[in-house]
Amino acid sequence: MVAWHPPMRLEARPRILRWTCECRARVYYLVVGGGRAHVRRTDRQTGAAHETARMRYAEAERLWHEILLGQAA
Repeated sequence: MVAWHPPMRLEARPRILRWTCECRARVYYLVVGGGRAHVRRTDRQTGAAHETARMRYAEAERLWHEILLGQAA
């Protein structure tokens, strides 16, 4: 189970490395910045955004793949 939190905007210059199709109702982004990474989830219908906790890039990339494969929610 993924713990989702309100956006924290901790990075001065976050970079979005990967994202899912913006034609979907829910879009996921793999974001890096400040030496850490996280996944952001945006609901396109409501505009609500949530993020995971900051983690090492390798952990965030593993989570990213689990989300894409439907193994994490």
